[in-house]
Amino acid sequence: KRYSNTELFGAILKASFELKRYPTKDKYLIIFSDMIEDTEELEFDKENLNQKRIKKIIKELKANGLVPYLKDVKVYVYGVKEKNRKGYLNLERFWFSFFKESQAILEKFSY
Repeated sequence: KRYSNTELFGAILKASFELKRYPTKDKYLIIFSDMIEDTEELEFDKENLNQKRIKKIIKELKANGLVPYLKDVKVYVYGVKEKNRKGYLNLERFWFSFFKESQAILEKFSY
């Protein structure tokens, strides 16, 4: 089955539940994705991800229980894709803020 949407927040939340099941010292979350959320609720391709908008989105996600607790989890992201440098930097800024809010450590955010 093919899916046309990307729902990252739910996937990251699910991963956080799985990570809690294993009481190890070092925890890693490795994501292979373009990191462009594309759901009915939020379409990053149509968003202006400036600092004000990022704060608002994260506040809404938190209110809806979609910001997981990932304390000290090291996050590596590969496959990030954006049309231009500004879009890439805005996307990076968003995910850095999101993972900071979740208390994770964003180690790598790369193409």
